[in-house]
Amino acid sequence: MRHLKLRKAHIAGCSMGASTALNFGIHHANSRALGDLGRAGAGSDPARHAAYLRTTEANARRFETLGMPAAARAAA
Repeated sequence: MRHLKLRKAHIAGCSMGASTALNFGIHHANSRALGDLGRAGAGSDPARHAAYLRTTEANARRFETLGMPAAARAAA
């Protein structure tokens, strides 16, 4: 925003980007954010954070073990 010389902006994001947009809106509600849009992203629910971390680790291991093409096919 500084680079583009934008004083305020609507912040939008999807998935993990929505979590970033949400946190930006919370931290800059009165100064930089006109609003935020999107669904809260991965790992943002405190009640499910531990499960999110386990799933993320398992997915990372799958990509490391199988490689990108096979892991992507398995995820589809």
